[in-house]
Amino acid sequence: MVNNIILKYLELYKEKFSVDDLKKEILEKGYSVEEFNEAWSSIVSNNKKIKYKSLDEHNPKATSKKKKGKTFGIISSVILFLVLVIIVLNFLNIDIAGFNIFDIFN
Repeated sequence: MVNNIILKYLELYKEKFSVDDLKKEILEKGYSVEEFNEAWSSIVSNNKKIKYKSLDEHNPKATSKKKKGKTFGIISSVILFLVLVIIVLNFLNIDIAGFNIFDIFN
């Protein structure tokens, strides 16, 4: 069974120190190599599970689709905004470069 004290220690400091430094510190505190290895294996296997769940983030095709969708959304929003501005200005009888949208209907 994994020693929770070692596990919490490794979780807390795994980003700050190398594995060798962590192992040295654990052994100096009186814990065994087996306890360290068991806790470290638990951390590594948990990290793999997390990484496998988020493979789409590292998939270039999935990322490309997300970027295309975001770009399309931004462009369509800008176009919609400009069309609404033109309609409002024309409704107020403000000519934009001599173009009045209501002339189309006459």
